[in-house]
Amino acid sequence: MKKRLVKLLRLLIIFLSVAFILIHAWGLDYNAISISNFNLYFLSFSIFLSLTFRLLLSLIWNRSIYFFSGKKPDYRSTLHAYAVSWIARYIPGGVFSIISRSIINKRIEMRHSLSASLFEVILQILALATSILIILLLLNAKISLRAQIIPGSLATLILAIALLFPYFSHNFQMRIYEITKLDLRLSTSRKLKTLTQLPLYFLSVNIGSASFVMLILSIIPSLSTPNILNVYSVYLVLSLASTLIFIVPAGIGIREAGLTFFLTPIIGAELALLISISSRIWTIACDCLFYLLSLAVKKR
Repeated sequence: MKKRLVKLLRLLIIFLSVAFILIHAWGLDYNAISISNFNLYFLSFSIFLSLTFRLLLSLIWNRSIYFFSGKKPDYRSTLHAYAVSWIARYIPGGVFSIISRSIINKRIEMRHSLSASLFEVILQILALATSILIILLLLNAKISLRAQIIPGSLATLILAIALLFPYFSHNFQMRIYEITKLDLRLSTSRKLKTLTQLPLYFLSVNIGSASFVMLILSIIPSLSTPNILNVYSVYLVLSLASTLIFIVPAGIGIREAGLTFFLTPIIGAELALLISISSRIWTIACDCLFYLLSLAVKKR
């Protein structure tokens, strides 16, 4: 029954997102879209930053496995497993991207891989929520629903911090281990070392947002500095939404509808729709390039 509800909810979210995009696209003047100033340099740099973002995340995950297992894993194998997990995000279910890391890299025990992946999700949420609050409050970025996003991000940040407290509780660790065999039983010093990776996650999510800004600039090179900041914050918000709504594979529909909604007041409806579709093609292309890169490194 629960599985059916999850499937129905997933389909409903995707359906509503696609319906929103189609309704938004109806009646637009597509002749107004001009990409005559398309900048190949910005596109190339966006792909470079996007691959850097993925490589940095794979390095952090590799380091987390070392903290959980006490053994230094082979980076070439973990890189390949991590790259496969990015392709596996598109499989409905939400767990295949995490489980695939253990299946591909059999040298790593599943409990250590799952522990590192669970911790990755928590720290990514922390990094994204913190970045959103900094951009919206300190740098004063102006986007739609700003008044609702700020308290929502703050609540998400508090929730992520709350999830870290049981991580340090011995009783909680033992209970989790008894139920799931997920081994969170580490010394306090080693746990503190895992927390030192938060700045790296903060860096990685902002590199990811910068890569998206470069994609926008490849289509609209004349985008003003305030609007660049607004686009930057939009991508952070949608990245957080995609992470939280994990039942939707790779955030399909959510990100496109969100980009169309948030970017329309900034760059216009026609360009917002173009970018929402282009960003999905760009994301899939970067995922495939990352996978090919991992294969090349693995075969060396």
